[in-house]
Amino acid sequence: SWWEEGKIGLNIYFPFKGQTASATNSRPYRQIFSLGYQYEKSSITADTSSPSDTDPQKIISLKLGYSYSDAEKYGFSISPERGNSFSLTYEHADKALGGDYTFDKLLFDGRKFIPLPSLHQVLALRLVAGVSSSSILESGLDEEKFKLGGSYSADNLSNTDVNTFSLRGYKPATLEGNNLILTSLEYRFPLANIEHSLKLGPFSIFLERLSGALFVDIGNAWESANANTNITTKENEINSIWQDFKSSIGAELKADFNYQYDSPFTLRQGRIL
Repeated sequence: SWWEEGKIGLNIYFPFKGQTASATNSRPYRQIFSLGYQYEKSSITADTSSPSDTDPQKIISLKLGYSYSDAEKYGFSISPERGNSFSLTYEHADKALGGDYTFDKLLFDGRKFIPLPSLHQVLALRLVAGVSSSSILESGLDEEKFKLGGSYSADNLSNTDVNTFSLRGYKPATLEGNNLILTSLEYRFPLANIEHSLKLGPFSIFLERLSGALFVDIGNAWESANANTNITTKENEINSIWQDFKSSIGAELKADFNYQYDSPFTLRQGRIL
């Protein structure tokens, strides 16, 4: 086949806007409902003596999604400063659709931003919870597992296309499984508004501002026990899940840039305390 590996999809979005009903602090909000279809093809190495033996495998799924945000960000904000945002996405892959696997996946990603008395200082909270069918374990679909560890941008709300999540201070995929819980707390504060252009030959990069953050990350990813497991084993599994939660405390320096004045990007440098 000319196409050995990759994914394509079609998504339809239904956006809505409105105003929160608060009498004292009404804010604009945005809602998005989405419907999607995804076709994924990958070459999974078969369990044979020849590493060149590969069987193209297909995952065909339908997706539903909902996201909401009334978070507010201002001219010199270093992040959203007030409000809430969250997303809930569901994916159903099925052999009946023409694929090779059947499984379900559900993911929630929620944020809350609390303004602090000092200008542009924010307390940011995040909760991510995910669960998927144990059939992804039985089928050896490692790419569909939730993976926890490393440091990744979390500026945008996650959906079921995202399987890797940050747990700063740990190597990527330190924890993995078909279940996920992650929570983080960040104290974000501005350091300086630079607003200075940097000339790099023919390129112009605008350094907007520097900011810092103190953070706490706590999370775990684990595999579900077999449905036929006895009660004692399940109790041991629950105890093991709690014992396997990992945490980190650290600080982060962030620099906000803008390339050619219309392509913003951010560089981060963190350290575990």
